[in-house]
Amino acid sequence: MRTGFVFIGAASAHDLVRHWWLFALRGVFALLFGILAILAPDLTLTSLLVVFAAYMLLDGVLSAASAFTAAFSGHPWGALAIEAVLCLVTAALVVMWPGLSLLVAVIVIGVWAIFTGAALLATSLRFGLGAWPMGLAAVVSIVIGVLVLIEPITGALVLATWLGIYALLFGLMLLGMAWRLRRIAHHPR
Repeated sequence: MRTGFVFIGAASAHDLVRHWWLFALRGVFALLFGILAILAPDLTLTSLLVVFAAYMLLDGVLSAASAFTAAFSGHPWGALAIEAVLCLVTAALVVMWPGLSLLVAVIVIGVWAIFTGAALLATSLRFGLGAWPMGLAAVVSIVIGVLVLIEPITGALVLATWLGIYALLFGLMLLGMAWRLRRIAHHPR
């Protein structure tokens, strides 16, 4: 199937196109989290972590749905499954220990951003140039994760702003991917 930028296998392109809404839903949740984090930076770290845990739970469930879809259609699913597990484990850790110190919370969030970015990058590379929004979201995730780890004691307000910016960029890239896939679904060549 011709996607406009790169040839990818008909079955894998069909599966991505058919489930474009998973990318859109993930993008919307990321945007909502980003807006909340930026508009209310005075939230306490515990409140921010609870909101972050809810976002991780939703993103983990949707990542798992993407992994199951890929697995049942006979396509590579490992990177998406790893991302789902990382998101769900991150959500559980934050809920179980809301009183984590700022340093530990920042490290968990930074490591999560790096590993989820790596998992998305691996997935995007499998699909070629047509998946550049996913690849860009992956790079943004890795960069934000590294920045968070470099300056772990910058305070809850900066963390909220960085997470908000990350979530907005990540959400926009996922919505870009969803839009491209939906366009292909409605105008196949």
